Amino acid sequence: LTGAGQSHRRVSLTYYFLSLCLGGAGIAYTFSGDHARLAIIGASLALLAHELRNPLAPIRTSMGVMRARGTADPALARCRDIVERQVGQMSRLLDDLLDVSRLSLGKLTLRPAAVRLADILETAVETARPIIDDRRHELHVHGSDRSIVLEADKARLTQVFANLLNNAVKYTERG
Repeated sequence: LTGAGQSHRRVSLTYYFLSLCLGGAGIAYTFSGDHARLAIIGASLALLAHELRNPLAPIRTSMGVMRARGTADPALARCRDIVERQVGQMSRLLDDLLDVSRLSLGKLTLRPAAVRLADILETAVETARPIIDDRRHELHVHGSDRSIVLEADKARLTQVFANLLNNAVKYTERG
């Protein structure tokens, strides 16, 4: 495309292509101004995350088969554990990417319910435990009052605390 209308045509074609993708996936959409740019970004992120997620299922299944069969070789067991941890990490990153996509499309839904803070923290620590162990850090949790109840989205709040723990581990020297 050339000429004065090139930019407009390119944007129109992008919207057309995006509307085909979104409509084919059964996603409702509207385009206008800044919302159009956010829709493109959000839809692109969703598509990317979805396509990257597809290969994880057979990898995870294969790792389960390897674990079920066991191994006497400690090096092989260590390699299997590393792959399992990394597949889990990749899955969490893709979930985060999907959340960004949902947020940019205005489709992120919170599901508040009564939940104990101790349960949220326990799950967050469990989620972060592989990277904590991998980086040879120690984490001791003290004084978790099991009586503190929040009205919150357990999954999202767990994600917040797990991300805080993961970032603390990433930016702290090993050992």
